[in-house]
Amino acid sequence: MAGKFFISLGLGALVAACAVDSPPEDESSAESSLVGRDDLSSSSSVRVAATADALSFAVNVTEAGDYTVTSEDSALHLTVDGQPLGGTTATLTKGHHELAVTFDRGRGAAEYLDVVSAARPPIVMGMYNNTAVPPGREDSTAEGFRTIANRWMVGSKIKVDRQFDDKIPPSYARSAGGKDPANGNVSFLSIKPPGDDVAGVTSGRYDAQIRALAATIPAGSYFTMYHEPEDNFKTNAAKFVAMFRHFYQVAKAANSRIQIGYVAMAYQWRPSGPYTQHQDDWWVGDRYTDFLGVDAYNNGWQGHAYTLDRDPYFQRWYKWAKAKNKPLVLAEYGVESDGTNGFSDSVRANTIRKSIEWAWTQPQIKMILWWNGTKATPGGKDHFLNPTTSLPADRFPLARKAWNDAVTKYGSTETTY
Repeated sequence: MAGKFFISLGLGALVAACAVDSPPEDESSAESSLVGRDDLSSSSSVRVAATADALSFAVNVTEAGDYTVTSEDSALHLTVDGQPLGGTTATLTKGHHELAVTFDRGRGAAEYLDVVSAARPPIVMGMYNNTAVPPGREDSTAEGFRTIANRWMVGSKIKVDRQFDDKIPPSYARSAGGKDPANGNVSFLSIKPPGDDVAGVTSGRYDAQIRALAATIPAGSYFTMYHEPEDNFKTNAAKFVAMFRHFYQVAKAANSRIQIGYVAMAYQWRPSGPYTQHQDDWWVGDRYTDFLGVDAYNNGWQGHAYTLDRDPYFQRWYKWAKAKNKPLVLAEYGVESDGTNGFSDSVRANTIRKSIEWAWTQPQIKMILWWNGTKATPGGKDHFLNPTTSLPADRFPLARKAWNDAVTKYGSTETTY
């Protein structure tokens, strides 16, 4: 579908039986502040300054089609033109409709509604993998990635391979992702300064190496330097920003056909995180990143299986990043298994399913890469979904099915967004 979707809400148009804690805004102010002007590739987020047991809105649809409606408060029910909405997707004809919201708990606050075209582009999918078909050697290789993707995942849609080098390889062929193309994969490659020489990158000491590597990376690949910088730079965000800006300029000049972005660490963006209290300190600038990425995990020590829409760590980063108007990428996403004191198979399945369903309603989220790693990876947690040499039994069929169902439904056969 093409065109634009405009949504106008009159806060005075509350359902007759509701009680309002604060007086509604007048129609003129509501009309001016609550009009979504994004095209169909973006969401129309609507802020509602009222608390009640029910709210109703006048919606003007200028392009007929399927629309997904979600809210921060999952304990609500939606009706469209008086008919209950089964699920979150409504087929709307061109013209005016009434959207009504009621709450399970008798009273609730609809802080926002996201109304998104269900025809949004599919999400690019992939993973990091170090599992192996038993009794094979567990390692992160291009061949292993493709074998696991084809055997246990939706191989036709799992194509982006998260790979890591702790230095600057002399060429792409000699990098961790060098064998990806021959195996039908596309690399998402992360590198580090040699010997952690951040100042050397900033000063240009490694420009020749960066150029040589970037120039040989295949078009359409993804590239970053120093993922999760908040964990290492701590209070010195300015040092990271200076390094990344220089890296970006050198690499992009060498190869404009690759996507280069800053990849954050959701844990360090938690509300109490000491290193991200001044969020824009980490902003590398619009001209110095093609996308914004994040590594987001739900681990057992958090005490709750958070879905992405309710994860306080991820959401704090997301709300900041979304305002930068860049494509957003989950460069690592995982829900820990009970093999390392995480969550049961059924809980993981529910968390994965609801998280990807929510991500689908957020059009700025362009890519999700699952962390299919064992406890041998940094952090010592099991996030994998399939039988592997260190655990040959198939202990996670529900979680794997939830991931595969989401990939089938929402995933792209392409590797670019």
